[in-house]
Amino acid sequence: MVDEQIFTALPSPARGNATMVFHHLSAKWSIPVVVTLRSGTHRFNGLRRSVCGISHRLLAVTLRELEHDGLIVRHVTDSIPPGVEYSLTALGTAFEGMVQAVIGWAHAHTPGEHRTF
Repeated sequence: MVDEQIFTALPSPARGNATMVFHHLSAKWSIPVVVTLRSGTHRFNGLRRSVCGISHRLLAVTLRELEHDGLIVRHVTDSIPPGVEYSLTALGTAFEGMVQAVIGWAHAHTPGEHRTF
């Protein structure tokens, strides 16, 4: 977890948001799940198949955290048996855009290419 003292200069709501963003950027499974949901709504098992190497338990925990933080929404379908689908919220879409920017930065600064540091 990110040390919250880093953000003491930020007003309280911004501090919480910054902490949440850094938590999901540093969590092993948040980014693969969010990037997978970029393509649209997925059911639980479809997500599990798409996110290589994630266990059932860790996917459930990751989805709960992402939903709690407002990055994804969980839809229960009215079917027998009930189905559960996950999709990005507007906040999740903005977060995914930031993730893509970080990935782009990493590609642009790969040694041997456009190294500027």
